Amino acid sequence: MSMLTMFSEKIMTLPPGVNASPSLRARDTSTSEVPAAGTYTSDLREARRRVHHEADVVIVGAGIVGCAAAVAFGKQGRSVILLERSLKEPDRIVGELLQPGGVNALEKLGLRDCLEGIDAIPCYGYQVSYHREPVHIAYPDNLITEKPSKKPEGRSFHHGKFIAKLRAAAQAAPNVTVVESTVTDTVKNGYTGQVLGVECQTKGEKDYYFGAVTLVADGYASKFRKEHLPHQPQVRSKFWGLEMIDAELPMPYHGHVILTDAPPILIYQIGTHETRILVDIPEGLPSASVKAGGVKNHMLNVVVPNLPECVRPAFKRAVEAGKLRSMPNSFLPPATQKTRGLIMLGDAMNMRHPLTGGGMTVAFNDVVTLTNLLSPQNIPNLEETDAVLAAMSKFHWARKDGSSVINILAMALYSLFAANNVHLTALKNGCFRYFQLGGRHISEPAGLLSGLIRNPAVLVFHFFSVAFYAVMCRARDVPVWKVPAAKFETWGQEGLNRIYIQEDEDLPFMEQVTDELPEDYELFRSGLLLGQDYVLMQNLTSEQVYHAWQMSDAEQRDICIRAAKARPDTRLRDENLYLNENERNAIRAVGEDDQEDMRFFIFDVRTDDSDNTGVVHYRSIPDLSVNIHAGRFQE
Repeated sequence: MSMLTMFSEKIMTLPPGVNASPSLRARDTSTSEVPAAGTYTSDLREARRRVHHEADVVIVGAGIVGCAAAVAFGKQGRSVILLERSLKEPDRIVGELLQPGGVNALEKLGLRDCLEGIDAIPCYGYQVSYHREPVHIAYPDNLITEKPSKKPEGRSFHHGKFIAKLRAAAQAAPNVTVVESTVTDTVKNGYTGQVLGVECQTKGEKDYYFGAVTLVADGYASKFRKEHLPHQPQVRSKFWGLEMIDAELPMPYHGHVILTDAPPILIYQIGTHETRILVDIPEGLPSASVKAGGVKNHMLNVVVPNLPECVRPAFKRAVEAGKLRSMPNSFLPPATQKTRGLIMLGDAMNMRHPLTGGGMTVAFNDVVTLTNLLSPQNIPNLEETDAVLAAMSKFHWARKDGSSVINILAMALYSLFAANNVHLTALKNGCFRYFQLGGRHISEPAGLLSGLIRNPAVLVFHFFSVAFYAVMCRARDVPVWKVPAAKFETWGQEGLNRIYIQEDEDLPFMEQVTDELPEDYELFRSGLLLGQDYVLMQNLTSEQVYHAWQMSDAEQRDICIRAAKARPDTRLRDENLYLNENERNAIRAVGEDDQEDMRFFIFDVRTDDSDNTGVVHYRSIPDLSVNIHAGRFQE
């Protein structure tokens, strides 16, 4: 039976309530006009797609996956219809960094030239900075066996320019017809439930496209996922993005990950003059709350102090320009697909946190795996639905080696780098120190990150190695016989009930004293010398950090400042612009060396009416957007 006759019969058996469009009813379905099998010319195949809207494969979405799949199937001799809602160049802040493993997959698909002519920037690895201490993570150059002498290279670029090149490649590919149309629903056989094609709106009119296989690649907001897959995306946080102009990076041609006690920051160049910065903001982050001043407050008061000095000017200009954009950071585990006639691919089927930039690498490798399994050599006729379903079961497991490594690594590193408790913070410190060991401790994790190493056993090995090394670092830095961490953590969570400020006639600024310090406070102070205070201090209030700052020597004060800068409830005042006269006097009084530090300890004062001694009591304010006014106080 010819493909045209076959789909004509399917039209006649549409499910109840679905009627063929006038254009379909008007089509001539006479078998006398259908060439015999094997006699189709390229023009006739094109006519079959354009006039009769029938193909071997109908693809929904001309994005990363859709375009690559269309080209791959078309080169195999499959007839392909590629549907896209809008063929205008997209403007998004996702899909801008392609790891070396993705570049290799793109080359296998014959699409490597899509990286040319779009002002793409080479990427040779990462610089990870932990509390301004950097470590270089280069892509290992001994993992590309095809060309051992070639240095692994990723690429970063404007997403829209890359998509435009992929769409141009799809339009130029043999056996592919690209149509601008909005897909609204799938069309199913009313008796078997098999997906036969899709219903669309084309220039305001209802239309239909039919294929032996319908491949849905409509992205993270897929309208078809809920009906056909068991899992739905879980949003962990949002990336807020800005485009910096002429930013100076500490290490050009590298991605930059900025780690502190605040959520992580990702920076990479996407053009000759443009650099993308993505700031992770979890739900409910106090420094980004409306009361605190929103996302802009977080950018200026938390992000700016943690950025490298050379990046700050460009970042401040970008913030003032006000072109903040966001995207959800989602996790969606893959599942075996069992819907007859339907395949879901890309973000519609599987997502991971974009911190590691592995999304497009997974996508292109998925296209390579899928098109190999569905090639004419393996399945001559895609109408053999049982064979296609068997191939999809193989696809689920065949992609595991590569995709699971990138997926697990992305989610694990985000959980670690965004750590907000003592134990994960200690593990984050151990991970960073592990990278500093160099050798295979950095080359193999970099190979996993880049998509060049696809062996899950290597990932498991380094996970356990990092965990054990973190324990060693913790034991070395905080010996249990000297600093009982459990006691400090408990004390930090309970906090001090009160801290008093008393006016001292000999000191223009007020001296802070306490009346309810725990017995092991001296041990806590000695713990500052071990450099682990920013682990212990994260459970302390800002007042407690301030107290430690006052009672410490110069070296310990520097540690306290590092802890204070990372706290969301500590606001850095921009120079002296927002300080009142008392606050300015207080800052001048502490001496030039401490003036910059003092700006981190400006909190709202709350007087205690029950006390007439002139002592001013203050506590943490619930919304954490607080400042202490120093100076003389009157009733």
